[in-house]
Amino acid sequence: MLTKNFYAILAGLLRRREGKQYTVSVTDCQGNIQTTDSFFTDAVPYTLFGAISNGASWADGSKHGIWRGTFFGTGTTPATVDDIVMESPITRTDITHASPGTPGLCVELNADHMLISATHKVTNKSGQDIAITELGAYGNMFTSTDVPFMLDHTVLQDPIVIPAGQTVPIDYEIRFPYGK
Repeated sequence: MLTKNFYAILAGLLRRREGKQYTVSVTDCQGNIQTTDSFFTDAVPYTLFGAISNGASWADGSKHGIWRGTFFGTGTTPATVDDIVMESPITRTDITHASPGTPGLCVELNADHMLISATHKVTNKSGQDIAITELGAYGNMFTSTDVPFMLDHTVLQDPIVIPAGQTVPIDYEIRFPYGK
């Protein structure tokens, strides 16, 4: 489920394109409101959409060790638009993942929808099977300090099971339907 943060950023992008003044506020992973007038620079597509494909960045000190990128977890609580963190992210010591290519992201415009997608090759390093039940995409506000925030949180009805020592491709898709 796309979060309020995602919509706040998208609205800011649209206001920017209209040449209007804008201020963007997001709720970071610690639950703090972060507001900026200078968020929208050339890095916007990377910050917003690159977050879906770049899962290699981890930082100490932020909630769950999340900085930006796509993360996988084992939580089962239904996602809401107000989510700011995943329920139970899987640590990088248990899984690794990489997106092929740079940035590993595909944007398609079709007759009835726009699709943003990325394929991840996820490797289970834990020594036991892992059942992935939640996905999260995080962005990063580049200010004087890095401020991670959640863009999307999805809880799966059917888990993706990755056997110990195996690598499985997982597609992460965000689909925007057009009205008919």
